[in-house]
Amino acid sequence: MAITSDLDNIVKWFEEEVCPSILLKVPDDKVNDGGYNVQTAHPAAFAMYIPTQDRKPPDVAAPIPSLDLKGAVVADTVYDSGVLTAKDTSFTLPAISQMTADLNAMGTMTVPIVGLLENMELSITKIGEDKGLGKMSKLDKHSFEFRWVQNVVKADGSTSPEGCKAFVRTFPPTALPGIGAEIGSASENELTYTANRVQIFVGGYEYLLVDRLSQILRIDGKDYMSDINKLL
Repeated sequence: MAITSDLDNIVKWFEEEVCPSILLKVPDDKVNDGGYNVQTAHPAAFAMYIPTQDRKPPDVAAPIPSLDLKGAVVADTVYDSGVLTAKDTSFTLPAISQMTADLNAMGTMTVPIVGLLENMELSITKIGEDKGLGKMSKLDKHSFEFRWVQNVVKADGSTSPEGCKAFVRTFPPTALPGIGAEIGSASENELTYTANRVQIFVGGYEYLLVDRLSQILRIDGKDYMSDINKLL
């Protein structure tokens, strides 16, 4: 209680003796050109944590930006065509790499070609040998669902779990693992696939959707193939 009382007294002192003598510009995220109307406000003092936007006092003029801190992944699962095949494993979702072209502009300038992508490779490392490994090794097309939970630290210091999902469609695996055994160690078996469709959700928000066979390249809600397809 003594620490809490001391902090409250410090905040009160700042509010009475320091903040009234300082004027700061209030940011305007919607205007950043010559039409920016400069407004000023006195700063606010808080103990321990800066409140998030939905918890800031109504008399605080400036918006308080805050970002959640994404922490460690605490658990994950892998499903193949709806069947659980791996748990607490490691995987690497396909990277979305655009093809590039070199242009001559005061020398060589490499620019991305929107709509043309490099090969998308998925890798899954399975611990041990079981039916799940056998199912993922089938020389057929695969429809994977990846689920993982990451720890999130909010601006007020609270933590909560956040669910993430990825849906990946692939061709048959490009490589099957060479199974090894060593006394006292678990075997790690890596499978690789060429993906033709990737969709990722973070906390219910669609981060991206790439569907090569359906000509979709959607990132943060914008389909970059739409304008191209309209001209065809």
